[in-house]
Amino acid sequence: MTIHGDPALVLENVVRHNYGFLKQENIDLLALDKNLRLQQCLIRFQGCRLVCSAQDVRHIIESLEKNGDYCRDVSIPASDPIWSRLGLR
Repeated sequence: MTIHGDPALVLENVVRHNYGFLKQENIDLLALDKNLRLQQCLIRFQGCRLVCSAQDVRHIIESLEKNGDYCRDVSIPASDPIWSRLGLR
C-alpha cells in the first residue's frame, strides 16, 4: 500500500497499516516536508543496517547500491516515539 497526502498522516498510516515499512513515494514525501525531513528511518541492506534522516535515505541507498550492496527495506525504527503515541507499543 502506497500512501500519499499530508506527510504527518502518511507517517501515521505507514506505522498503522504497513507496520512501519516505507515505500519510496512515502520517503520522498517525508523528505520534502520541513517538519518531517529529519524523521529517522532504518535502512536495511544486505551487508549492513543504518539509521538516517528521511532527507538522506535516497542518497545513502544510491551510494551503497553503486558499490554492490542492495537495499532490503526502509522502515520507521521501533524506538521512534510514534509507536507509543499511537498506542502500538
